[in-house]
Amino acid sequence: MASKKTVIVTGASQGIGAAVVQAFLGRGYNVAATSRSVSKAGFAPSPNLSLVDGDIGEPASAGQVAQAAIGKFGSIDHAVNTAGIFSAKPFTDYTGDEFHHLVAA
Repeated sequence: MASKKTVIVTGASQGIGAAVVQAFLGRGYNVAATSRSVSKAGFAPSPNLSLVDGDIGEPASAGQVAQAAIGKFGSIDHAVNTAGIFSAKPFTDYTGDEFHHLVAA
């Protein structure tokens, strides 16, 4: 049985996501952090941190981060989704594929 709580944080490589990772680590949580390039985000190595590169919009990536959390920490107690996509054009200019990609993230 896990003695610490474990949280998965998506969109963890920068901004709000990176701050959420640091906040949970600072409070003694285990953190499984994921984003497309989280391994390049510059987090200090920690036995309480697992980094999983991947697009959380892809089912395989979601499975990998869940397996990493359970494999390393023994549980998943919380999930925080900070992953998102920014598009700097008007909504009315989106193609169908762009809109699908935006809402699938």
